[in-house]
Amino acid sequence: MKEMLESLKKFQGTTLFVTHNMAEAYRLCDRIIVVNNGSVETLGTKQEVFQHPVSLNTAKITGCQNIAAAVRKSEHFAEIPEWGIRVTTANRIESEKGFIGIRANNIKLAVDSTQDNCCPVWIADESEAPFRTTLYLKIGSAPQNLDDFHIQWEMSKDERTAISNLSEPIRIYMDPQNVFFMSR
Repeated sequence: MKEMLESLKKFQGTTLFVTHNMAEAYRLCDRIIVVNNGSVETLGTKQEVFQHPVSLNTAKITGCQNIAAAVRKSEHFAEIPEWGIRVTTANRIESEKGFIGIRANNIKLAVDSTQDNCCPVWIADESEAPFRTTLYLKIGSAPQNLDDFHIQWEMSKDERTAISNLSEPIRIYMDPQNVFFMSR
């Protein structure tokens, strides 16, 4: 990977790099194109494509785990019926209906539970990797089983240790800058 990155930096022309590995695309490319059914669906800088996907397909391809149908309530406010909450977005919501997304690593422990985009969650399940942990969270009420969850929260092992003594429900925060609305 390092050798390829160095070669690309030295090359003065345009390079077309085709991959299904979005982490690899993010590391190697400045701009990303997502093609769906033979048509360009998304084109932009890697930051634009990952931080503000324009479609449900692009959000899924770029690894967003937390996606649900949403209804626009105002320019920066949407309701997510499946999760039983309303969220504020930093970016303007244009369509009446669509999808809300937030990446699992962008969820945080709420410091001030009175601010927008805070909600109570219960842990339904947990998946541990060598350096990170994913919590499967149910919003609004205690889960009935391990598969009874709405969203995933990915964190470092240190962050997991820090919250291990908190009683449930835990209050989480979703920064409006990291909540995105997709109309298609």
